[in-house]
Amino acid sequence: LINCLIHFYKRADEMSSLVCQIPGCKTSQGEIEGELQTYLGGYCQACEKEREGRLCGCAFPCSLTFKGQMLGKIHNLLGISVPQGMKAVQVCYKHPELLKQSREKCIA
Repeated sequence: LINCLIHFYKRADEMSSLVCQIPGCKTSQGEIEGELQTYLGGYCQACEKEREGRLCGCAFPCSLTFKGQMLGKIHNLLGISVPQGMKAVQVCYKHPELLKQSREKCIA
């Protein structure tokens, strides 16, 4: 029973942990997992449509890690410097325009 409670509280802590390092973003692992289950079930909450087995063009519910040039470009677009010692930044699916602009600046 104690092991079950420990696992339960550890999992609850993981689900509430923030997975995006963009200032002001409060996206949690639990939120991503919930959105992902809905998305895989065929409904996109972003465009509020049934996907009917097709992709809808909205960002896939996830959090991605960026390093190197993308790390710098993301911070540059946010108007902040990369914290000393930071090697990577996590960005969730709620920031598609930031990621698009960062990619464009990397290949320009």
